[in-house]
Amino acid sequence: MRSALLFVACLLSVAPSALGQSWLGFNAAVPKVAPGYGSGVSVATPGVATTPIPGVATPSFTSVAPTLVPTTRPWKLGVVVRNTDIGAIVQTVEPNSAAQVAGIIPGDNIIAVSGTRIGEFDGRVVDIGEEIKRYVDGSGRVPLLIQDSRTKGLRASVVTLASAATSLSGTVSIADRSSLPPGSVLTVQLQNLTRPFYEVAGGKAVLKAEGTGPFRFDLFIDPRYLTPTDQYQLTSLVSWNNQVLYTLRQPLLVPVQAINQQYNLLLDRAVSTAAATPTGGVVTASLPASPSLPGQVNTDALNQVFVSLLGRQPSSRELIAWQEYMQQGHTLNDVAAKIMASPQFRERYATDQAYVQQVIQTLTGKLATSNDVNYWVGRMQTLGSPEKMIAELTAQKR
Repeated sequence: MRSALLFVACLLSVAPSALGQSWLGFNAAVPKVAPGYGSGVSVATPGVATTPIPGVATPSFTSVAPTLVPTTRPWKLGVVVRNTDIGAIVQTVEPNSAAQVAGIIPGDNIIAVSGTRIGEFDGRVVDIGEEIKRYVDGSGRVPLLIQDSRTKGLRASVVTLASAATSLSGTVSIADRSSLPPGSVLTVQLQNLTRPFYEVAGGKAVLKAEGTGPFRFDLFIDPRYLTPTDQYQLTSLVSWNNQVLYTLRQPLLVPVQAINQQYNLLLDRAVSTAAATPTGGVVTASLPASPSLPGQVNTDALNQVFVSLLGRQPSSRELIAWQEYMQQGHTLNDVAAKIMASPQFRERYATDQAYVQQVIQTLTGKLATSNDVNYWVGRMQTLGSPEKMIAELTAQKR
């Protein structure tokens, strides 16, 4: 037992390297395949800075000013591609997607988006999803240069993308009707109460809020991140210069069935957790700095798991939620299994077979046979969730 623990400690002390690095017996090799939502990715209107990972990454409440996360509708092309030095080769096309309507089929090569070459060349990847974000217009139209896999001829098409988002909209008002100072920032977020370590893709907006309001917000949520049996809540606050000015006293419970309704939020003055400081007559409370993570959880190890499986660092809220999960007695293996069961990980794969193949490889370090893949795809369908399938597979591995 001591030798196993020593192995784990030595392994986690090594800086994360390529995505093939293993931890705690897991082989976290994630292939370079663009996910299927958007270009795979969700895309927003041009000229707006957004994150390249599906599911908007939440800005940390640190000493740095919050990063604005605009409320823009995500657009969906509906393909999974493989980046090459000649373009993005289409692997799969979703039925009834914008790509199918545009006549794109597996094997076609998307060479450029609005004149910008895409693919993997000169030691870098020019991602189709990022270029679609850059060039798509407000109606979802974007120019593509495509090489037909059948005729090898080139065609230029203006493709009209689809929006698959579930909209949650409303207004935020200030209870005492005070005028917010210039530079104020409004944050509205839909949170998963049942599984707080799962962030809802598209479920957060960080906007400028100046004056007396009310202030409108729109969240465009990826419906795959909503589980009918989970509980969700809507939270909101206004901050200025890293100080909380107003907050929603009681988060509002939002049933999945009522996501499409309008919500009008009323914010009260924040109660200071430190010495109150008057700022223009408003009592403020400091936003916490970098999250304080008590206990013996190795945050570097958590970061390594996230980077290996999702290709990104966890947000502050995710980091805190996962640490609380581990303090309940769960291990990094449990965290990895939960992440692999999440929509963020699953959406990287076009089919259940490809997804299960990667799960088996990550858990065992071995390539699964087609019989094994088909068996576990069947188990996943029978059990009704990837989480239960992974739990069963992990139990057999032990």
